[in-house]
Amino acid sequence: MIVNSLKQDKLKNFLMKILFLPLISFLIALVFPGFQTILNAQGSSSLLDTVVVTSSRDEQSYREVPQPITVITQEEIQEKHAADVADLLRQKGFQYNPLGANTGLVRVAIRGFSTSTSPNDTGDVLILLDGRYIGNNNIGMISLQNIERIEVLHGPGAVQYGTSALGGVINLISRRGADKPTVFVEQTVGSFGHNKTQAGFSGKYKGFDFSAGGSYLHAGNYKVGKGTLYGLPNTAANIIPGDRIYLGSNVSYQKTLGANFGYNFSDNHRFGIVLSNYISFQGRPGAMTRTSSGSVEAKGIRKAHSIDFLYTGSAPSYGLSWTARYFQGLTRYVTATYWNRFPKGGYYDYATIFKGFQASLGWDWENVHLTLGFDQYHEEYEQFSYTGATTDFTYRDRAIYLLGRVGLLDENLWISGGVRYDMYDIGGPPDVPVPTKKRATPALGIAYLPVDWLKLRINYAQSFAVPKTDDLFNDSVSSSGIHYVPNPDLKAQYAVNWDFGIDVSYEAFTGSLTYFLVNYTDLIRTKTIQTEPERYDQFQNLDGVSKYRGLELSLDWEMGQTFGWNFDIKPYITLTKLFESVDPTGALLTTTADLSMAYGISFAYPDYGLTASLDANYYGEQLPSWGSTTWAGIRFGRDHIYDFHLSKDLYTWDTAGKVKLKVDVLNLANKFYQLSAGYPQPGRQIFVSVRYEY
Repeated sequence: MIVNSLKQDKLKNFLMKILFLPLISFLIALVFPGFQTILNAQGSSSLLDTVVVTSSRDEQSYREVPQPITVITQEEIQEKHAADVADLLRQKGFQYNPLGANTGLVRVAIRGFSTSTSPNDTGDVLILLDGRYIGNNNIGMISLQNIERIEVLHGPGAVQYGTSALGGVINLISRRGADKPTVFVEQTVGSFGHNKTQAGFSGKYKGFDFSAGGSYLHAGNYKVGKGTLYGLPNTAANIIPGDRIYLGSNVSYQKTLGANFGYNFSDNHRFGIVLSNYISFQGRPGAMTRTSSGSVEAKGIRKAHSIDFLYTGSAPSYGLSWTARYFQGLTRYVTATYWNRFPKGGYYDYATIFKGFQASLGWDWENVHLTLGFDQYHEEYEQFSYTGATTDFTYRDRAIYLLGRVGLLDENLWISGGVRYDMYDIGGPPDVPVPTKKRATPALGIAYLPVDWLKLRINYAQSFAVPKTDDLFNDSVSSSGIHYVPNPDLKAQYAVNWDFGIDVSYEAFTGSLTYFLVNYTDLIRTKTIQTEPERYDQFQNLDGVSKYRGLELSLDWEMGQTFGWNFDIKPYITLTKLFESVDPTGALLTTTADLSMAYGISFAYPDYGLTASLDANYYGEQLPSWGSTTWAGIRFGRDHIYDFHLSKDLYTWDTAGKVKLKVDVLNLANKFYQLSAGYPQPGRQIFVSVRYEY
């Protein structure tokens, strides 16, 4: 009876929140007499009319989506110096925690939930390539050279994609050739021996479309900026002078490649192949502790490659469309403390082999759209060490999902929802049984547009993250001597999410505001179960509820459009503020910034081919990783970092393309800062690029 009563109360509260949303604009108009005049004004709906694919796994207008989405366009990718995808997200105000620069080991967080740097599919933010798993959760190991755009879904995406989509989904969408052939070549040189070459081409000829891009990077050890070490007291022992070389931060080489080739049998049928490849050989920065600067001999190899076979088709007269995809790939990370004595000097070799299949069928009828789909994913994780220890884990998931949306009130009110049913198993040692776990995940949202330029939205969704294979089965001893005991009884982490938001695209003004609330149960953390004669730790589910509560804000204003100038000046700000991020005991969650923010002003003069921007990032205060002993009790962050970007078209020919010059100055103030404990970022860097496009 008590359980039924609680369910009824939850249902009543949910219905009240749903019914409340469409009444907001009416009440505002009633209370504020002048508001109806504003509602009747003609605004710009360019933001709301943006076409996105991540929220429903098919094309739809952003006006229909009940969750906030950040879109990074191809122009933005080209405009500013970005080392990788994570660097682009940093420039959009997302929390960013790299283990040094150019390392390929980067965490990015959305609403306090973070990706990981592990080679297997772990973390609380899901990373996708064209809507499918990439086989690892390390966003630093993805090529940017053939990416058309990046879509970031804020908040849960489990109903669409399954596990690990607690905080959000980062979907990289590969470029597809269209129209006449184009090519580009770009050369960049910069501070600390930075030398990068990138090139690409795309186009369409008869039924064939093609697009490809690649890069080659070499960089030396960088110097850190000026400041105080790890936020410690401002004493001589803790001051960094600004000329200290960070040993092991060099990149011997980094090569990337991305390609998308297709043949169109007709206007409604296409077969495609998508390729992705990343490989690097570089230093392995040691933790820049109070007494050491790391080992110059430490090295690491990082690899990631994949191939997709994709068929898409449609029957417009019946309102049907369908997709089938098979993909496979591998990611690998080899690290050695003393590379010159490899493998005797101590090394680890982590590899993930993955493959999967996706199929979906969509049906459109007037203002109703339904998608029925099936996902299958298989992953094998292997780990080797110089001690002779070998581990071999597997993860397999089969899922079916149904997503739908309907437009009411002349398509000004959109109701979206869906349910996904996952059947997964995680395999460990041969003598450990592998039971199949099952999880049903629902979601329901509403987007209401009282006028073309204003959207009010609410979204409810559940999400989950399966335990890591290491936490379940791996019996190991860390470099600090802690013995980690496996726990095969770990449960999946589970979250209930609420979003309340508003989007505005009125003339030259664009804004978005979202309040989010997440109740997170069965959070997995380490617990010391024995201290003598040696320390034993084990990953366990915490009893009780962990809470994330915060606000997302995004604003920009194209002043040139407002005042009728032939150039544009655009101030902007985007931020995530966490009011609460605590575990069941009320303790602050680790590696979670209380505030992450990007702000600045950009300038564009199209007649002269000139653009410039002064951008800033603020990295809020956060605690180091859970269980850290080296950095226990130390908080880091609270840094404002300023960058300057300039680009100018030097030469433009009607029939021979154009040449563009770009100058980027990062960390203008040459400030010492770190975004992961023990891994300081570079000091001031200057990059000069020349790009030819045809």
